[in-house]
Amino acid sequence: MAHDFDLEHPPRSTGASRTVRERVLNYGRSTPLTGVFTYSPEHLRADSPCVVVLNAGVVRKSGPNNLNAFLARQFAHQGFGTFRFDFAGVGDSPNRQDTLPLKQGVLQDVTETLDALESLVGARQFVIVGLCSGADNGLRAARVEARRVVGLAMIDPTVFRTLKWRLVKIANRLGSSDFWTRLVTLRHRMIRVAFDPVLTLLGGARDPVQVVEEPELYNIGLQNRDEIEDCLREVRDDGVALCFAFTGGWAELYNYRNQLYDVYPGLGLKGSVELLYFPAATHTFALAEDRHALATNLLRWLEQIEATSHHRSEAMA
Repeated sequence: MAHDFDLEHPPRSTGASRTVRERVLNYGRSTPLTGVFTYSPEHLRADSPCVVVLNAGVVRKSGPNNLNAFLARQFAHQGFGTFRFDFAGVGDSPNRQDTLPLKQGVLQDVTETLDALESLVGARQFVIVGLCSGADNGLRAARVEARRVVGLAMIDPTVFRTLKWRLVKIANRLGSSDFWTRLVTLRHRMIRVAFDPVLTLLGGARDPVQVVEEPELYNIGLQNRDEIEDCLREVRDDGVALCFAFTGGWAELYNYRNQLYDVYPGLGLKGSVELLYFPAATHTFALAEDRHALATNLLRWLEQIEATSHHRSEAMA
């Protein structure tokens, strides 16, 4: 993968043992977009796919807990040029300057990003990585850009509960000492709901109400099970390598390793996709060891698809 963009002024180094450099790129036809290309001049692999990391919700391109920047630098260490950018209206990219609705605008931003990377760094094939809404938007983008996207890694994407999910949840709850403590001390949620008026009269303290805010971009992804299944089938049939990663922070939707296969039994995903499970990790990979584990596994997957992407490129030429 050539890198013919302007390096007249040395970009800053991350200070790692292998030189990793980062160059800010400004581009975009309909809306000015801003991103950072991370690469190692000594180890940038010619003809390797360029990794593109998408925003998680409305979190800027560095990612929650700096996850996107961390992954980009880890990938660059191993020769994979990586680009993380802000969608229009997020981080350093201004609001949309065209008339496209948000859902279509995200796809336009991805297309213009791939176009820019082709022109500026010589990339021809791409791997998209996204967390949460970034995973959902990545799936939509891979469907549109299947000619250029050879891999898609979805971290905690939209997923659906199964019967086994409910059984696992019940088993985990019954095995929790906290559950029995709250039950005995009349602080369990079910008891609070049933006897809240009585407990209030007796002077019991009310549990605070937790307000959950959903990022704006989360609501524009694929939310229908059948639509997601059709999309997964389509991109897989187009030759896009798929990797799924789920965390313990997603346990209210995903709580056992092979749940994905039970959600989409008709797709026959077992054996045809990479499935990673990090039950001890938070949704945003708050701990350094969890970020390292994610990066290590994604790098192994990237190594696996690199050779097949070359064959695919030759077949489509």
